[in-house]
Parts: sequence; structure tokens; C-alpha cells
Amino acid sequence: MQSKTKNIFNRVRLFVSMGIMIGVLYLMALKSSNNRLREIAYIKRDFGIAKGIVKRKKTYKGNSLSVEYYVEEFFYEAKDSFDGKYENDFNEGDSITVKYSTLKPELIINQFNANY
Repeated sequence: MQSKTKNIFNRVRLFVSMGIMIGVLYLMALKSSNNRLREIAYIKRDFGIAKGIVKRKKTYKGNSLSVEYYVEEFFYEAKDSFDGKYENDFNEGDSITVKYSTLKPELIINQFNANY
């Protein structure tokens, strides 16, 4: 009888622990998404346009690219996501257009991002 109660207690504890972990992961993802939306709004308030070179393109577990671009005597390299429908429209080494924040040039949106 005591073993059965202990088994039930362990299952409940496992279920609660998993619920907490899932909740924490959800909140972390939500915060990250909100931060990116704030960055995009910040860029769109006052932006410049530059040409950049795609240094790296990743399509595994999400679509992202790394781009190098030149603004006011400095080279920058930034990462951004891109919409999956553009997956075959560019490759590493290609030239693309980016919008960058004039106040923080390290923040960009690339031409293949849905928020461009």
C-alpha cells in the first residue's frame, strides 16, 4: 500500500516538474520573440539601407542567415531570420539588401525577412 502511494506521488511530482519546465521554456521563447519585435520597430523608426554579403545560411531547425555589411567606415556582421518561401532565392556569397538602424547599425532586417 505504501509503495503504491509513493509511486503515485512520484508520478505527480514528475508531471508537475515537466509542467514547470514547459512553462519556463514557453516564457523564454515569448520574451525572445517580443525582444525581436521591439528591435524591428526600433529599426523601422529610423533606418538606412545597405548591401550585404550572405556569410552563412541555415535552414535546419529554422531559417537564419548571417550577413556582413558596411556602414559609415565600419563592417558589421549580424544574424537574422528569413521567410521559408525565399529559401531557394539566395545562397552564401550572394549580395542582399538590409535595413539597419541608424542609431544602432548592428540591428538589421534583411530583404527576405517577412518584416522587411
